[in-house]
Amino acid sequence: MSVKDSATFTLNEADLTGKKVGELIETPKRAVPCSDGLQWWIDYRPAGWNESYKGHVSVYLFVNKPVTAKCTFAVGSSSISKEFTYEFNEPPFGTGYCQYASHEELRPLFRDGKVTITGSVEFTSSVQSIPVAPAVYKALEYTPPDFDLVVGSNRIQVHKNFISLISTVYFAMFKTNCFRESESEETVITDFNFNIVKTAIDYSYGRELKLLSAETYVGVLRFADKMDMKKIIADWENLIPSNLSKATFCDFLQYAYDFEKHALMDECYKYFKTNQSELKLLKRFAKLPPILVVKVLKAAFELKSDDQVARHARIYGINFIRDYLETCFINAMSVENFHTTARYAWEFSQESLQKACAQFLNDNRDMVTTDDAFLNLPPETVCSVLQYSAKRKRDAEAEHSAGVTAKRTTLEVST
Repeated sequence: MSVKDSATFTLNEADLTGKKVGELIETPKRAVPCSDGLQWWIDYRPAGWNESYKGHVSVYLFVNKPVTAKCTFAVGSSSISKEFTYEFNEPPFGTGYCQYASHEELRPLFRDGKVTITGSVEFTSSVQSIPVAPAVYKALEYTPPDFDLVVGSNRIQVHKNFISLISTVYFAMFKTNCFRESESEETVITDFNFNIVKTAIDYSYGRELKLLSAETYVGVLRFADKMDMKKIIADWENLIPSNLSKATFCDFLQYAYDFEKHALMDECYKYFKTNQSELKLLKRFAKLPPILVVKVLKAAFELKSDDQVARHARIYGINFIRDYLETCFINAMSVENFHTTARYAWEFSQESLQKACAQFLNDNRDMVTTDDAFLNLPPETVCSVLQYSAKRKRDAEAEHSAGVTAKRTTLEVST
């Protein structure tokens, strides 16, 4: 589904030279109907984005959340028009033209020192398959709402009897005397934002939804889980596999993990295996819990152990997982896992790991050097580990000796 909109701003000829390079002007934010709070606006710089684009008007489309947009910027009735399609996945949510049009080609178009530029947009939801519910609201439009869901400064009017049917939590709330809401005309919701609650209620009433972000989609599922709205959970979870994309993956993966949705996790594993090269570059991917990403890598690529995951992360540039696991190797080093850590440390010349291995060997030499797993390492690795630990030991002894000598010299001088 898509939604179209447009906005026009007036460019003043005086601003071409009167504004500083980089000085921006923003149009008012426009709310997109049938969306989960999507807004868009135009950012333009009459004197150019920076010194490199001086002498040009720079024009950009901005949105407040992930969405795919087709945008056309056109100057009045002239032939100057440029179009692009862009998938906004991560902030900053803005793109456009640093050299939209030169001052030279615009000057003949000004009338009374003004010219208009229109931005026409068509938004497509980052969630492609949006659940559709029967239009219950049409049957209830002549029955006044009798209860308010209060979210911040906003109110969502509902019918008690209706939401009692779709939520066992609300049913219990209204049918017993254990809750203040059973005799009240409102309840306050503090742990979900307005867009999430409104989207869940709009869907339940059968109102049309055209644009949804993955963040709101998952928020609705979390709200439905808390309020035990089984219909929403069943319908919306069913569409997650067909909605997996670069823009939605992190939100859907986190939801599947948090709620132990094993079938959805399997779908996420498959999607990641095919799209690792793009997903690993997302800032949001690097903010996922490392333990979750390790789980994804193991399942997607059939990796059996953490050192295999660390190798994979190092080879494919998933640096935050590499760093996380290497720290774990140091903190959890034992006789039982020493051989795997040592093999990894010398295979990739990781000095911090090599130092940790050498110190552990010097502290536990008898146990390590009689362990079959260590002795079965490649000869060159065993030799390198022993040489490095010996060097570390000699360096430590030399440092200690120098300290003792310096202390003795100080005592002799003082006496």
